[in-house]
Amino acid sequence: MIDVLILIGAGGIIAVLAILAYLAIQDSNRQARKKDAAIRDAEGAQRELEVAIAGKEALKAENGRLQQENEFKQATIDHLSVKVDEIRAQNRDLEEINSDLIKGQAAMRAQLAEQRKTVPIKRVRKTDTHATEQQEGCDSFAPKP
Repeated sequence: MIDVLILIGAGGIIAVLAILAYLAIQDSNRQARKKDAAIRDAEGAQRELEVAIAGKEALKAENGRLQQENEFKQATIDHLSVKVDEIRAQNRDLEEINSDLIKGQAAMRAQLAEQRKTVPIKRVRKTDTHATEQQEGCDSFAPKP
């Protein structure tokens, strides 16, 4: 009977070991699933990081292009600003010349008006001879027979 008790005890121990093995396998499977999920998450995060880095590089390139464009436009603005200043200076000079011309023209008109008051008006009478001379002058261009 001792043999039966030993066999029952050994069977109990084997059952306990089988349960422990089952639990260990289940735990191992659970750990493997967690590890696979973590690896998938890490791979996804790696892809997102690579996309973000590529986006950052594209933004850097665009930023460089925009800075060059900005520098070109700023240089153009500076050049145009200088030209505007030159044109304004020329405009002031032309305004002064125009003002002087207007003053001179007003003085000439006043002088002319003054001269008209002092000079008698000459009237030319048209005579018949004058009219015939004009008529003959017109005939001189006509074809001769």
